[in-house]
Amino acid sequence: MTFASAKASAGIAQATEEPVCLSLCKIPCFWRIVFSEYFLNACITRASALAYALLLTLIPLLAVVAFMAASIMDIHPKQV
Repeated sequence: MTFASAKASAGIAQATEEPVCLSLCKIPCFWRIVFSEYFLNACITRASALAYALLLTLIPLLAVVAFMAASIMDIHPKQV
């Protein structure tokens, strides 16, 4: 008994493969939906707000890390 006949006798449905052209037609449709939802939900504004907040938090964090590293490594703070 082969594997395919065992699957058929067990009642497992075999997946049919889609033609390549049908799957290629779905790609532009997917990207159209992604971009339309991106602009519809004002994601540009949200992304810019997130980038602004990230910059406001990273700069002080990097300064604190630099001064902590300077104190651990015995580097003069003016060198940092």
